[in-house]
Amino acid sequence: MTKNFSLTEPGMACPCCGRNEVNLDLLDALQSVRDLLELPIIITSGYRCNKHNISIGGKPGSSHKKGLAVDIAINSSHYGYKIIKAIMKSERFVRIGYGDMNGVLTLHLDIDPDKTQNVFWGY
Repeated sequence: MTKNFSLTEPGMACPCCGRNEVNLDLLDALQSVRDLLELPIIITSGYRCNKHNISIGGKPGSSHKKGLAVDIAINSSHYGYKIIKAIMKSERFVRIGYGDMNGVLTLHLDIDPDKTQNVFWGY
């Protein structure tokens, strides 16, 4: 695990079944952003089993199901600006999405090598 993240971190395990298959490289990438940000990162969704992914409308090929993605909460515009700056500086996440999940602005960060790289999208 890392200085600020572990597999027992709230939000990392699937809320449906409790399984947690988060990739350790993902934790390392999160830690690199956390070190630059110098502020907490709140994970809203980490690993998802197929059943949970379907129940929340996730895409069939979601990187969450492979343990290669997390969604994080953005609680203010100032925080959002700072975390985007840290993400870009870390150069560890090459797939970044943003959107509203039940009234909470979130960023999707993933390291899935099987998908298009260096992309930013809304959902």
